[in-house]
Amino acid sequence: MKNKLFKYAVIAGAVAASSAASALTIGTIPMGASNEFLTKFSLGNVEGLYGANLWLTGTSNIKVEYFGAEAAFTNSFSFGGSNVATHTGAGGNTFVDSPAAGLGAEDALSSTTFLGVSAGLLDFSFFINSNAHEVKNGANPDDAIGAGDRNFFVSFDNNYMLDTTVNGSTAFGGTSVFLFLDDSGAGPDDNHDDMVVRLSIDGGSIFVPEPGSLALLGLGLAGLGLSRRKK
Repeated sequence: MKNKLFKYAVIAGAVAASSAASALTIGTIPMGASNEFLTKFSLGNVEGLYGANLWLTGTSNIKVEYFGAEAAFTNSFSFGGSNVATHTGAGGNTFVDSPAAGLGAEDALSSTTFLGVSAGLLDFSFFINSNAHEVKNGANPDDAIGAGDRNFFVSFDNNYMLDTTVNGSTAFGGTSVFLFLDDSGAGPDDNHDDMVVRLSIDGGSIFVPEPGSLALLGLGLAGLGLSRRKK
């Protein structure tokens, strides 16, 4: 019984911590400086979410595609504790350009698949400036006002088709999603092209719960633990 109560407390605490980590704002990129990834494919503004943290429903295989970066820092992306991709810094634009075919899998610089990933908060992080800083899923700050926080922008796609309809409404879930890192390293420039990564799954869904729903979930789990304790 003590082990079960401890489990409920850990889950509730993790949910509450994620809920309190940031606000959540629908917005667009770029934010005042050019985004080299979007420029390569003539995408214009892409709508998505600031301050989003990603969860998984059901057990699934997750494919991580790395599309490149435009950054002077050495940045890397880690999933499940394993390094997936590293941009070695020193500036430069590493995005592959194939506009005739449009954006697709062929434009990824690398691809890694993780098998049997369990449901829950996805375990990934961006490491910035040779590991000097970490932006971890579950503690992603909302930088919609361009304050210069290190953060990643989230936009769900449909077979590599990003949300370019700017109408104040965007997807909060799906089977594939792009992550755009801003490492706050140049001014800051707030253009979210310092690493671009895509996650896709073959079962369940990836979703972004709103902070309010996470708080309610945390309270529900905590209440369930207390109820079992009384019994």
